[in-house]
Amino acid sequence: MVLDKATYEEVVKAWANCPSGNCKTHEDKARIITLYNKIYKENYRTTTNCSACLNAVYKGIKKIIENGST
Repeated sequence: MVLDKATYEEVVKAWANCPSGNCKTHEDKARIITLYNKIYKENYRTTTNCSACLNAVYKGIKKIIENGST
Protein backbone atom coordinates (compact mmCIF):
# COMPACT_ATOMS: atom_id res chain seq x y z
CA MET A 1 0.00 0.00 0.00
CA VAL A 2 1.33 3.40 -0.94
CA LEU A 3 0.18 6.48 0.95
CA ASP A 4 0.82 10.04 -0.02
CA LYS A 5 3.23 11.87 2.26
CA ALA A 6 0.54 14.07 3.86
CA THR A 7 -1.61 11.08 4.81
CA TYR A 8 1.38 9.17 6.18
CA GLU A 9 2.42 12.15 8.31
CA GLU A 10 -1.14 12.44 9.62
CA VAL A 11 -1.06 8.75 10.58
CA VAL A 12 2.25 9.22 12.42
CA LYS A 13 0.88 12.21 14.36
CA ALA A 14 -2.31 10.37 15.27
CA TRP A 15 -0.37 7.25 16.27
CA ALA A 16 1.73 9.29 18.71
CA ASN A 17 -1.41 9.71 20.84
CA CYS A 18 -2.39 6.01 20.71
CA PRO A 19 0.81 3.94 20.49
CA SER A 20 -0.46 1.07 22.64
CA GLY A 21 -3.97 1.10 21.22
CA ASN A 22 -5.36 3.11 24.13
CA CYS A 23 -6.14 6.61 22.95
CA LYS A 24 -5.99 9.41 25.48
CA THR A 25 -9.12 11.17 24.29
CA HIS A 26 -12.22 10.41 22.26
CA GLU A 27 -10.96 12.85 19.62
CA ASP A 28 -7.74 10.82 19.23
CA LYS A 29 -9.76 7.62 18.83
CA ALA A 30 -12.06 9.25 16.27
CA ARG A 31 -9.04 10.55 14.32
CA ILE A 32 -7.44 7.10 14.16
CA ILE A 33 -10.72 5.50 13.03
CA THR A 34 -11.30 8.21 10.42
CA LEU A 35 -7.80 7.69 9.00
CA TYR A 36 -8.29 3.93 8.95
CA ASN A 37 -11.61 4.32 7.14
CA LYS A 38 -10.00 6.61 4.57
CA ILE A 39 -6.98 4.38 3.94
CA TYR A 40 -8.72 1.00 3.96
CA LYS A 41 -12.06 2.20 2.53
CA GLU A 42 -13.99 0.92 5.55
CA ASN A 43 -16.93 2.53 7.29
CA TYR A 44 -16.44 2.09 11.04
CA ARG A 45 -18.29 4.64 13.15
CA THR A 46 -15.95 6.92 15.07
CA THR A 47 -17.95 6.19 18.21
CA THR A 48 -17.60 2.40 17.99
CA ASN A 49 -16.68 0.38 21.05
CA CYS A 50 -16.68 -2.93 19.16
CA SER A 51 -13.47 -4.63 20.26
CA ALA A 52 -13.04 -6.52 16.97
CA CYS A 53 -13.48 -3.27 15.02
CA LEU A 54 -11.04 -1.35 17.19
CA ASN A 55 -8.55 -4.22 16.99
CA ALA A 56 -8.73 -4.10 13.18
CA VAL A 57 -8.14 -0.33 13.26
CA TYR A 58 -5.21 -0.72 15.66
CA LYS A 59 -3.55 -3.47 13.62
CA GLY A 60 -4.11 -1.62 10.33
CA ILE A 61 -2.56 1.63 11.56
CA LYS A 62 0.24 -0.23 13.35
CA LYS A 63 1.09 -2.04 10.10
CA ILE A 64 1.44 1.31 8.32
CA ILE A 65 3.72 2.66 11.07
CA GLU A 66 5.89 -0.47 11.12
CA ASN A 67 6.28 -0.66 7.35
CA GLY A 68 6.82 3.06 6.88
CA SER A 69 4.43 3.02 3.93
CA THR A 70 4.88 6.31 2.19
